[in-house]
Amino acid sequence: MPAFQSAWKKGSVSVLFARGGFVLDIFWHESKLRKEQVFCRNAGECKFRYGNKTSTTKTKKSKRISLNTIYN
Repeated sequence: MPAFQSAWKKGSVSVLFARGGFVLDIFWHESKLRKEQVFCRNAGECKFRYGNKTSTTKTKKSKRISLNTIYN
């Protein structure tokens, strides 16, 4: 998501489809990203960006990963 709405202090989005066969679940609190889960429908490379931080992870088909370290 490009930005969290300031009125949405706490919330989540589930089953958000992304290019490359990825399905995301995103959770935020106090208008900041707190947790995300990525289900990989295909093997490949997953790039995730939050603010000015970027993470690239190789994935395996039918696996779920978490990229929590990108914003900690």
